Amino acid sequence: MLPALVSVVVIVGGGAAAAAPTEPWTLHTTLESSSPAAGDTVPVPPTEVTLAFGGLVEVTGAALTLLGSGGHMWTLRPTRPGADQRVITGALPSLEPGGYRMEWRVISADGHAIAGDFVFYVGGGEGDLAAPPPSAAADGDHAATGHGDLPAGAIDGPVPLVIVRSGANLALLALAGLLLFASLEASGGTPRTAATMRVLAVAGPIMAATYGWIWVGGVLGDASSAAARMEGLLSLTSGRALAAEIVLAALTAWALLLARRPGIATAFALLAVAAGGGAGHPAAYSRAVAVPASIVHLLAAALWIGGLLFLVTERRSTGYPASARRVSQVALASVVVIALTGVVQTFLILGSVPWITGTVYEQMVVAKIAGFLGLIAFAAYHRTRLLPIVDAQDGTARLSTSVQRELALAVGVVVLAAVLSHVPPIP
Repeated sequence: MLPALVSVVVIVGGGAAAAAPTEPWTLHTTLESSSPAAGDTVPVPPTEVTLAFGGLVEVTGAALTLLGSGGHMWTLRPTRPGADQRVITGALPSLEPGGYRMEWRVISADGHAIAGDFVFYVGGGEGDLAAPPPSAAADGDHAATGHGDLPAGAIDGPVPLVIVRSGANLALLALAGLLLFASLEASGGTPRTAATMRVLAVAGPIMAATYGWIWVGGVLGDASSAAARMEGLLSLTSGRALAAEIVLAALTAWALLLARRPGIATAFALLAVAAGGGAGHPAAYSRAVAVPASIVHLLAAALWIGGLLFLVTERRSTGYPASARRVSQVALASVVVIALTGVVQTFLILGSVPWITGTVYEQMVVAKIAGFLGLIAFAAYHRTRLLPIVDAQDGTARLSTSVQRELALAVGVVVLAAVLSHVPPIP
């Protein structure tokens, strides 16, 4: 079963990531205004430049470069002027009359790098402007300049990053749910369940750490050293959430494999899942509501996916019928929670119901909803048709086979969610 799940991750993750346009992956918020403004001519040389964004941005990883005529270049120190986390400023040198190009690069709170440039003039003198970056828009426009989630040299395209994120999500979600259901069994589960938990306990922290390492190197752009990447993980909003996820996943492995305390391992695994809810889009949109909703959403998904995997690994146990009924009851509650929290997150990010004719992000949300409805159809079929006959001679085999199909669909939905975390909600 595990090789099949890996295949689903690679196929769905690669296909969905490849289907998304390359350029919009860098645009998770926009520069709304600047002072001096793009194209402005200011009579008095300004002492600082101020950039105001549409969403929350980080000071860590921000870069401001001023280009003047004659090849002059100044690297400015980005600072936060006050409590508004959407604003970045930088002190300017003493400027002579002429034209200047400001290049900027920041990391949004959801963990994605964006960049652009604009031109302004001092004292009415235009001078010879420095050449714009190859992918920049015309003078006076704010534009993405090709810097983004995956700069050259980090990884070869978005697909590997999505696959690693998908694998980490699946390992942590499945392990948390599997541990919880195994703890409800007097025997602690069959040897097959125990072996599956050990594999997931090893895979979870490795894949989470791999993702965090690649991700932080990508968003920082020039973070080639271990120290720079560690600083990024501990100072960026999404980085701190990922760091907590990695540590808690490692503690889960320690508790299960070394300390042999499955109860403690269960607690650490659930906390690792919850930590992941603080990264990505929820960190940038109404955090007081979006982050708790994301955490509850992930915990409910862990119970559902872990329960499905538990029914697959416990197929030959004598208590399978009772386990199936228990999982079904938990899954019913999980469906309600996932649906409610999913609606909350969708409205917080998009502000409306997504339609298939909308942005790439909206289309993928629609695809995720379709997958979720498919899972509900499976659950309804199991409760109404297969659970009543699970005690029959072939009831267990029929239910287990159908559950494997539902689990494969659930894997696809989780992979799609991982792709969504790297696609901008805005066009």
